[in-house]
Amino acid sequence: TDAQPFTPSSRRVQLELGPNPPPPPPTCETSYDKGTCNGVSGCSWCASNDGIHTLCFSSDALPPASSWNCGA
Repeated sequence: TDAQPFTPSSRRVQLELGPNPPPPPPTCETSYDKGTCNGVSGCSWCASNDGIHTLCFSSDALPPASSWNCGA
């Protein structure tokens, strides 16, 4: 099939009045700070032993304890 070029009249959009829907709840992958990460069930905030990296990991997939320190 050939792709059709987009033109302003090729799609219709319906806007409605009212508030925006709430954002989805945070997950381990979308928690970018220690407080948010520790507030999500099943997540652990981890810091690399060299002190350069800090990330939120799923408790089921923690990085190696030899190079990371994980905990609340």
